[in-house]
Amino acid sequence: MAAQETNEVLKDWFKEEWEKMTPEKRSEYEDIILQYYLRFLDGKQENKEKATAGSIRQPQIDYYKLPRLDLAIKQSLKDSFQIQDRNLSKLFHPSDIEMYPVSRTEVKVNIEGVDTVIRILESPQPPSKGWKNPMDMRTLHELRHLLNYLLRIGKINEETKVIVEMARELNDANKRWAIRKYQRDREEENIEFAKAIVGVAKQKYPNIDETNIENINKVRLWWEQIENNQEVYEQIRALKEDIDKYRLWKEQGCICMYTGETISLSDLFDGNQTNFEHTLPVSISFDNSLSNLTVCKAYYNMHIKRNQIPTQLANYSQDANGYTAILPRLKKWQEKLKHLKESIEDNIKRSKRIQDPEIKKRLIQNRHLLRFEFDYWDRKVKTFEVKEVPNTWKNSQLADTQIISKYARSYLKTLFDRVDVQKGTVVNDFKKIYQIKGDEQKDRTKHSHHAQDAAILTLIPGSTRRENILQKYYEAEETHQKYSSNPYPGYKPLHILEIENNVLINHIPHDNTFVSTFKNERKKGVKTGRIAKGDSIRGRLHKETFLGAIKPPMRDENGFAFREEGKYKVITNPKTGLDEIWIVSRKPITEVKLDKGKIKDVIIDELLKKHIQLQLDNGVNLEHVVDFRNNPIRHVRMRVKAGVGYLSKEKAIEIKKPVYPSKYEHKNDVLTQNEENYLFLLYEGIDAGGKAIRSYKILSLFDIAKLGIKSFKQIKNEQEFQALTKRNIRLPLKIILKVGDRVVFFEENREELTSENIKRRMFKIFKFNEMGSTPYLYFQNILEARPDKDLNDQIEFNSQQYQPRLSLNIDKLKCLFEGVDFEVNPDGTLVWK
Repeated sequence: MAAQETNEVLKDWFKEEWEKMTPEKRSEYEDIILQYYLRFLDGKQENKEKATAGSIRQPQIDYYKLPRLDLAIKQSLKDSFQIQDRNLSKLFHPSDIEMYPVSRTEVKVNIEGVDTVIRILESPQPPSKGWKNPMDMRTLHELRHLLNYLLRIGKINEETKVIVEMARELNDANKRWAIRKYQRDREEENIEFAKAIVGVAKQKYPNIDETNIENINKVRLWWEQIENNQEVYEQIRALKEDIDKYRLWKEQGCICMYTGETISLSDLFDGNQTNFEHTLPVSISFDNSLSNLTVCKAYYNMHIKRNQIPTQLANYSQDANGYTAILPRLKKWQEKLKHLKESIEDNIKRSKRIQDPEIKKRLIQNRHLLRFEFDYWDRKVKTFEVKEVPNTWKNSQLADTQIISKYARSYLKTLFDRVDVQKGTVVNDFKKIYQIKGDEQKDRTKHSHHAQDAAILTLIPGSTRRENILQKYYEAEETHQKYSSNPYPGYKPLHILEIENNVLINHIPHDNTFVSTFKNERKKGVKTGRIAKGDSIRGRLHKETFLGAIKPPMRDENGFAFREEGKYKVITNPKTGLDEIWIVSRKPITEVKLDKGKIKDVIIDELLKKHIQLQLDNGVNLEHVVDFRNNPIRHVRMRVKAGVGYLSKEKAIEIKKPVYPSKYEHKNDVLTQNEENYLFLLYEGIDAGGKAIRSYKILSLFDIAKLGIKSFKQIKNEQEFQALTKRNIRLPLKIILKVGDRVVFFEENREELTSENIKRRMFKIFKFNEMGSTPYLYFQNILEARPDKDLNDQIEFNSQQYQPRLSLNIDKLKCLFEGVDFEVNPDGTLVWK
């Protein structure tokens, strides 16, 4: 019986390769696996061979733990060539990350009145020092900080099961740019697809040629004439499946990949005519991605393809059963893939030759975009070429192979017995299985969705049961059935959905402004072994562009400057009677702001501005405008903006005096613009009538650098910042605010705050500035996760509604401040002072 079971398992594992093996090779595998199987049945495994051991031992599933590939290779070399251990130890692979030693750091804590000694996590920096991604390391340091806090207060212990979900690999700036660009391009395409879908759905163009792949242009005019087109798009956006169908239809050239028949646009959205199907059956591949999807004729999918892969179909390589061959239709995709590969190789060669950093940066960014496109088409082509679905294909859908995930798991295993890493796509599937969401897009408007995901993570069962559940879910999906499962008795979806109303989002700001810098001392390029430490200000003190100062001339209605006695007459300030001074900069012509085709910026040369505007009115693009001599315009001088107005000389930063002084006083400073406001000093006192009176001071990083302090807290010891005078009233410093600080708003007093409403009333500061002479603090609700373009500021706090953002001047602040009135613990609990 055992021998027969072994033979069946090997057949299933090797699939077609099993039949291709020689009888001797098959017999060798059967003998080896049978011996392991018998030892398993007899309970004669060694502990190091078991998949489970120690405090979490589960004898019923103590299958053999496969050795790591590098260890298997070493053992094979040792057995076959008798290589000594000291030589084998020299073999190393960069992916070898199991280098964290077991944590031995112990601390004494008091948990519920009982003194006890616990172990805590040590530094996440790998001893090998071979992994240095700063964003990854910061993630692990944050993980360590939170888990050690939870260990100290007794909320978790070494027996706690830890589950980690990583969203995506943390990349360098160029790849992050490419990811954003790739996603933005896909979103813009989705808008275009939605327009076309809506146009067809409204039957606005009954005579449209439905086989024309460029039909989008034919509905754009109709789309632009709809007053509520953005509202319509939001409605159609929910029909993600239709948009994906349309995308695949375009990729396939409007034909069915299996039959070669044309799919009309109206048939595309008719489920009786056209199916949305998985190239490799999802119940086998577990691959639900767009690269494994096609649109095909419904009859062929339901009656001929069914649960087969393309290479198993009769008409794959030749005409059969009245259908033309599939393989020739792959040629266009294969050529596209080849072109992408050649483009990537060419990009690599060019980027190695180029020395200009900006050009090199653009090439690298473009290469990332090409790589995204290549990976998509490479996987798409392979779905039509593979002769069987390898186990690695399914495993790639379940296992998170990111390097950060590997390090996180290895690091956490130094203390916790049970650690698991789940892939984001698996979490998303279980949200459907547990009836938390349907087929709609994930709601990412509020950060509370992370808490819901975390709750789902804790409910995903072990690997064997997890795969069984997913198998049933995917099989149901293939037959358009609904499948659900309850993770525990009495489970209700409301248990997870209620988290949104109960969770307090804990944003952890990091202020590295005064963090000391360390540098290896070198002599002739070689490290000396000594470390140099120095104080510094981290951040940009000012913008890189140097600015100019001019006295603008008065001009007539035609744009010509007035002259009196051979001198230009300049504009004077009506309030002061003094000559106006404008701060100007030289900027690329492409940075000129337009509003409905009209130039919004103040270009200093009024005649040139009119000349450019005339060209724009005649349909010339901004990057193609020319000057009066017909030469291309690359740069123009413009007045520098600041807030809603323009930068004044008083607000500009004076860097130094020029080497060669000018005869004009207003030009005798090298100027630039502030890059970052760092501190907002709020002063408060009481006037004679008992009413609160406030004032402020904003300090930039440049101001801080000039003070020479080592901590923002030292501001309180500086005499000039301890108080301000307003209306002859001395106002002491109340609080120093920074970006990231949190506040809780109230309407009348703090007594109106409850554990239920405080979650909607907590905001964090995301910026502050001066609008003219009025200071504004800008707040964002801690729940809010939408991008800036989707948010509008409100100027009054209203407790009766959810407000994503507020912009308030200091006189309208009715709130409690973090650090003064309350603290937030690492686990999100609130402590009032």
